[in-house]
Amino acid sequence: MQQPFSQPPSARSSAAAIDFFFNQVSGLAKAARDYSYGSHRLKGVPVGIAAVLQLLLQGGPRSVPNIGRARSTTRQNTQILVNRMLEEKWVELVTNPAHKRSALVQLTEEGRQLAQSVAEREAELHRLVSTQLSADELEAAIALLVRLRDLL
Repeated sequence: MQQPFSQPPSARSSAAAIDFFFNQVSGLAKAARDYSYGSHRLKGVPVGIAAVLQLLLQGGPRSVPNIGRARSTTRQNTQILVNRMLEEKWVELVTNPAHKRSALVQLTEEGRQLAQSVAEREAELHRLVSTQLSADELEAAIALLVRLRDLL
């Protein structure tokens, strides 16, 4: 991994600035994962499962393929997480009126309570960030990241 530059990106070559930017994005992703891992680990919930719990809490019951698409991961990986959640009794399978062979995954009451607890911990991070960034800064960062993701 490259060392951080000591001069502002505008004073460097475009290629170096792009490298620096992607290193910063990678570092941010790692810091966010580490934060999530640490906070969810305290509750005994792996990060992937916490993400599925949040998805179900916010969006209601979904099929395994739908969960996978929403998380940009494979159906197989999602099925592994759902199987573990079924074992823990955090979710249950219910009939999918739109597809007879693909059940819907929905939170149990225990799963809902756990998901709400995880959401409260995530809200702490959101409050921390929102006190340090203006709405304009956040909107500009989001727009840039969306544009770059679309380019890739």
